[in-house]
Amino acid sequence: PMVGRKSAKSGKKRKTKAKKRGSTHGVAKRTQPARMCSAALSHLLSGGASDHLVLTYGDAVKRLWDVAKQRQLQRGRVIVCDARMRRVFGCNELDMLDIPKAISAHLTSNGAASAPS
Repeated sequence: PMVGRKSAKSGKKRKTKAKKRGSTHGVAKRTQPARMCSAALSHLLSGGASDHLVLTYGDAVKRLWDVAKQRQLQRGRVIVCDARMRRVFGCNELDMLDIPKAISAHLTSNGAASAPS
C-alpha cells in the first residue's frame, strides 16, 4: 500500500446517470375516458349547479374528496356521509377503498364527450 500518496482514481468523483423511472419511450400515454355522471352524483359534485357532468373517473374521485373536505366530512381515510351523500351512495360512511365501487355505480360510458382539460 502506498502511504501518503494519492492515487489517480481516488481524487476523482465518479458521475452516474440517474435512472429514468416510468419511461414511456415508444408507448402512448393512456388517458381516462370521460364518463357521464348520474344526475344525483352530478348534483352532489357540482354543488347543485349541474345535473349533467361529464368527468373522468379520477376527476370524479377528486371532486368527491373536495366536497368531503369542504363540508368537513373527512375523517382520515373515511368520508362520513351527510344526508345528501347517503341519498346518493346509500351508506353512512365511505372508506377510501369503498369509493371506487360507489362512484363507478354512478358513471356510464359516454363516447361522444371528451375529457375536460
